[in-house]
Amino acid sequence: MNIKSIFVIKNQILENCKANFEDYIIFQEQAFDRVFVFSLGYQDFQQID
Repeated sequence: MNIKSIFVIKNQILENCKANFEDYIIFQEQAFDRVFVFSLGYQDFQQID
């Protein structure tokens, strides 16, 4: 299986996604191409490269 991206759902509103970057760096270290982070309560999502 070749996973190109992972979607991380936070069940709380993120005040600042960059402040939570450390929570998702592990996914990039595991060779995911990109990480999408979005919060329930926000209609948009933010891509972290």
